[in-house]
Amino acid sequence: MESLIQTITIYIIFVIGFMSILRFFLQKIEVVFTKAFSVLSQDDSVEKEYLLAKVKQQENNFLNEKQKNQEMKLKIKQKEKLFLGEIENLLAKNRNFTVGLERQISSTSGSLSESASPMLEMPLPTKKRLLKNYKEKFMQEVVNASKKNEEALFKEAMATFDKLVYAEKIRYALPYRIILRLFEIYGDFELHQFTESFQIFHQRIVKKDIRQIYQSSYLSPEQKIRVMNDNGLLKDLDEEFIQFLFYLVLHFSYKEMKHIYQNYMRVYNVHFYREEIQVVVTDQEALEKFHDIWKDRYPNYFVKYEVRKGLINGVIIYYGSHIIDRSYQELIRYAAEKIEMEVMS
Repeated sequence: MESLIQTITIYIIFVIGFMSILRFFLQKIEVVFTKAFSVLSQDDSVEKEYLLAKVKQQENNFLNEKQKNQEMKLKIKQKEKLFLGEIENLLAKNRNFTVGLERQISSTSGSLSESASPMLEMPLPTKKRLLKNYKEKFMQEVVNASKKNEEALFKEAMATFDKLVYAEKIRYALPYRIILRLFEIYGDFELHQFTESFQIFHQRIVKKDIRQIYQSSYLSPEQKIRVMNDNGLLKDLDEEFIQFLFYLVLHFSYKEMKHIYQNYMRVYNVHFYREEIQVVVTDQEALEKFHDIWKDRYPNYFVKYEVRKGLINGVIIYYGSHIIDRSYQELIRYAAEKIEMEVMS
């Protein structure tokens, strides 16, 4: 009996111990799974927040681009409105002139009814003759008016030329804006000396490879310049260029230095444009007036002038593949075509 009791007691103790151990392990497993799912849920939430932020940023970028496009369209419409304002005024004068002609013809002919439009019943040859007379008068009015604003047109064309040249400089200099700084701080004579030294140095390093000296991690920038000087690479070079070379050694790699030379020469060729620039004006008087303004602003550019009377004042500048048109020719052609359509309809 006692052995039975002992056996039962041992079994009870074993069961209690097993249950305690099992409970302990289940608690540990629960903690592990809880942490794992918590981490996963946090990662999902972070990723969701990141995606939402990215979508919101894209929406903002889209709205900004849309706003810029709207502002650009508004500016274009305003410019078009100002540009066509003069044409509308001239067309208004044309309508008044046409009405006067109609009244004069109706009073002399006596054959047109008061209810019908005299201009519509007028023979086609008469319409053409009246239109030709008016176009001649219209052209003379425009010529007289544009003469007063001719100097302003010249200066506007030159300002556009400046922007075009500067845009080309930026395009050729990038990503090395230090090149543009050189053309801002140096005059023409200094730039010529600087460029000559840069070309000589580039020719010398092509013949004698200095890559190891330039890229050496054991030499300081001062020591690299000293070694180049000892090798004769800096002989008779401009001091301003040697200082610039020290700046290159300090901030740029050997490969970048080669690219800077190529980009610099492109900007230099734009700054001192050696090809011919063609300028078209309407007469000799306009040519002299334009040349007086041009030579003060651009003494280094070669200009070929052409007199074209059909230009009807203003100027056209042909620069490379670019055309800067600040003439009344196109304006008058457009206005004349519009007048002809109104009268002949």
